[in-house]
This record gives sequence, C-alpha cells and structure tokens, in this order.
Amino acid sequence: MQKVEIRGVPRTGSRKSGARQLRAGGKIPAVIYGKTDTQSITIDLKEFEGILRTHGHGAFLLEMKLEGSAQVERLVLLKEVQRDPITSRVLHIDFLQISMDQLIQVKVPVHLEGTPIGVKEGGLLDVLSREVEIECKAAEIPEDIKYDISEAAIGHSVHVSDLVPPQGVEILTPDNRVIATVISKVLEAEAAAAEEAAPEEAGEGEGEGEEKKEEEDASEESKAGS
Repeated sequence: MQKVEIRGVPRTGSRKSGARQLRAGGKIPAVIYGKTDTQSITIDLKEFEGILRTHGHGAFLLEMKLEGSAQVERLVLLKEVQRDPITSRVLHIDFLQISMDQLIQVKVPVHLEGTPIGVKEGGLLDVLSREVEIECKAAEIPEDIKYDISEAAIGHSVHVSDLVPPQGVEILTPDNRVIATVISKVLEAEAAAAEEAAPEEAGEGEGEGEEKKEEEDASEESKAGS
C-alpha cells in the first residue's frame, strides 16, 4: 500500500466567502473526520492535484502533516472530492482518519493483465467495471486486484467471482458483477445497426398506422353517402 505525504494547515470559520478567498489563493478547504472529532484544514491545490496525477490510478493512504498542530501527523484516507459540475475544479475535500490495524471498506481498481485470445482473433475487450469494493485492515489495502485475462476467448466474461484477492482482503462487490467480456466485432456491428434501425422502423410503423386510419375513415364516409 502506497503512503503519500501531504501537508495541511488548520483553519477556523466556515463562511462561504472565506472558502472562496481560499480557492482564489490556490488553497482548498477540507475536513478530517476522526473517530471522536472533526478538524477543518486547508490543502494546497497544486500539491493535491499532483498527488492525484501520480497516485490516483490506485488505492493509497495519506500521511497528513499539520502545521502547528499538537498531533503533527495523521494517517488519513481520501473519502470524497467535491468538484464544480461545470469546470471540474476541486471545491472541497473530505478525509477519514484511520489506524493501520483498523478494518475499513474502500474501492480499489481491477487491473486486467495480458491480451485476450479473443482479441487476437478479432474480437473486442469490453470493460464494464474498473473497480471493486473491498474490506480489510488499512495496512493490507492492495493498490489493485490483478486478473490474467489472456485466456479469454470471444464470448467469455470475467465476473467478480473470478477475482482472487490477496490474503486478508474480502471483496464486497457481488460475485455476479461482470468485470469485462470479449465480444465479436460482428455482433457489436449488428447490435449497433439494430439500434440505428429501431427508430426508423418505429417511424414507419406510425406512418402506416396513420395511412390505415385515413383509409378506414374514407371507407366509412363512402358507406354513409350510399
């Protein structure tokens, strides 16, 4: 499990205007949730984004170093990152304070290794789930869960039940969840063609219905005239 150092500064007050000023200065408001208390802090935006770029592909723990705090260092887990829905800019961060022997639940990536036989034969690898939820002690969190998919032929699917987690790690995601499947290019093309044709056929059906109704109305008027 990766441990990454990050710096934080304790802060007081929670006014929106204060949060805006922090963001304007390149800082992000954040909260550390502990077992008995919470602490408001600020994080440097560039430092945080750099950590995400370098380590965001897997699970990792953070060693939070707080300036001027009696408890200088805290072990935390990234709980939630709130972003602006339009710009994706980081607005607020939630951290969860943990201990190395604490049992926690966290999501980790699934890393598929190798090239499936089905892909070599002309198929396509369709990845449906890129992560699973696990439960284990903080000290035993794996960076990812690996699966060798090289033997997968066209039509073969990998389920959560096929994954083998490291010792001490329990996968909480349902066993029947599909991780990936190898599909035929022909079947994919047929499915795409069917989706494109469906609206057109529906439209034709509507037109035929209207035409039939007009013929029935004309027939009724003819009978009434006679």
